[in-house]
Amino acid sequence: MTKRIQYFDIARGIGIICVVLSHTLLDSQRIDGLSFGVAATWIFRICFSFHMPLFFILSGYFMRPNRKFRWRKESDELLATYALSSVAVIILNAIREGINHRSVLDGIRKWVVAAFYGSGAGFSNGTWEVKYPIGATWFLLALFWAHLIISLADKTPMPWMIILISFLVGYTLG
Repeated sequence: MTKRIQYFDIARGIGIICVVLSHTLLDSQRIDGLSFGVAATWIFRICFSFHMPLFFILSGYFMRPNRKFRWRKESDELLATYALSSVAVIILNAIREGINHRSVLDGIRKWVVAAFYGSGAGFSNGTWEVKYPIGATWFLLALFWAHLIISLADKTPMPWMIILISFLVGYTLG
């Protein structure tokens, strides 16, 4: 049995608290129309400045790129969880569309596109527009792709080049 490293658990706990806190502030502003006070603004900015990079760093630390990519494990843990949560979001939004007397099929189509894209938030950056955020579960889809890209890059003579190209493409498009 592997012994857990306590400071990794503490870091993960801090990250989880920051995700919940910052998304709660974001949702209260978006849904209730509340404006941030000075303290809430600072908490929001601080939390959003590091919580997702922290999760990716922790995930990367425990990754074994020299191991063969485990399709079954990665699919079960990341893709299946992402798919189930996306289906829940799609169903709930379809119900909301019906309650609001809008086209349920059109709503389902929009949310399926959001799930396929893995949109964490709506945005328009000039490359394309994403109106419907699938929510925080985008991290699962992104982590699956990150694991796959790193695993494939490790099999090349210059893995750092593949990682750099992936970063530049993601940064440019994202």
